[in-house]
Amino acid sequence: MAEREPANPVSATAYWTLAARYADATGPRPIANDTYAERFMDDTARAVADRFRSLTRPAATFPVRHRIIDDLLRAELDRDPNLRVVVVGCGFDTRAFRLAGGRWLEFDEPELIVTKEARLPASEAPNELVRVPSASGRSRSRPRSRRTRRPTPPQSSSRASSGTCRTTRGGRSS
Repeated sequence: MAEREPANPVSATAYWTLAARYADATGPRPIANDTYAERFMDDTARAVADRFRSLTRPAATFPVRHRIIDDLLRAELDRDPNLRVVVVGCGFDTRAFRLAGGRWLEFDEPELIVTKEARLPASEAPNELVRVPSASGRSRSRPRSRRTRRPTPPQSSSRASSGTCRTTRGGRSS
């Protein structure tokens, strides 16, 4: 596959974290051991990883962060195997394939969702998985209204949250 830049520059972060998880999985002592990461490593992922190669300290923390979130989600899914898990900005996350249980919703840029679906189809997931393309990071043709409603506070705090990953029970965030 030919090298290309992601259409949305923010999507480059998905490739950078992917490369860190791939390096971890293929290393001598994996921490997160995301063996599915290899399915997404291509010229684009390698080019993005090369651009960030000098940032070794932040990249070294990605597998650790990934493992912590895995462990928190595993505990939640052990308590409730039918838990709804919503991953916003999912990038090349593979938890719906690696963790037992859950009803998964993944949101990200259309380009990333298409790439992800081509290399690791949702239909192959052992858990319920729906992928939703969302172009939320792109500019809009008309300005947004400044009037907004104040959001209703959640009923309880999120137990397995990374800032991008929320669990829900019965349609309510938990």
